[in-house]
Amino acid sequence: MLIVTPEAVGRVAYGRMARDGVIRSVLPGRALPADVIDAPPLRRTLLATLVPCGAQATGLAAAWAHGCGALPTVLQVRTAAGRRVRSARLPLALEQHAVGLAHVDDGSPARIAPLEVALVDALRWSGTADALTAVRAAVASGATSLARLEAVVDETCRVRVPEGLSAAWSDVVRAIGAAPSLGGADAACAAPKAARESAA
Repeated sequence: MLIVTPEAVGRVAYGRMARDGVIRSVLPGRALPADVIDAPPLRRTLLATLVPCGAQATGLAAAWAHGCGALPTVLQVRTAAGRRVRSARLPLALEQHAVGLAHVDDGSPARIAPLEVALVDALRWSGTADALTAVRAAVASGATSLARLEAVVDETCRVRVPEGLSAAWSDVVRAIGAAPSLGGADAACAAPKAARESAA
């Protein structure tokens, strides 16, 4: 029994185990034995247990699951266009965005968006300061790069520029520093990278 829940052991036993230091809460209602380190693969597995069927965790919660940033109080999820998911007894507030599920090819559970997608979604839907903190942590740790984030920004902006993303991306570039592959900060979301390069 690696993941301990009140449903699995009973609420009284869960509370006693937490008080006695036998388990350590990682997510509300999800704990690990005290001697188990909550590394990113385990965080992704834990978070995936909270994600409703037909949804994919993204934003700051998914960034936390990838080891970047703090656990937020809101679970942002991606869903298929026009689809709503039920949030039966979730310990975190649920915020749904019907933008489709992101392709996952990094080995993480399908219910967790890839790190770059999660960070760009955080820039779109979370407070800029919190999202910028997660982006800085991800870039500083080497988990991602500005160039990989820019590729997701370009893909996100291919059809239309989401409100607020251009300004948020400009803040990222100013705060972290422009990589050689980046265009002007104000134009980062104005057109896909390929269009910017062909115009040069």
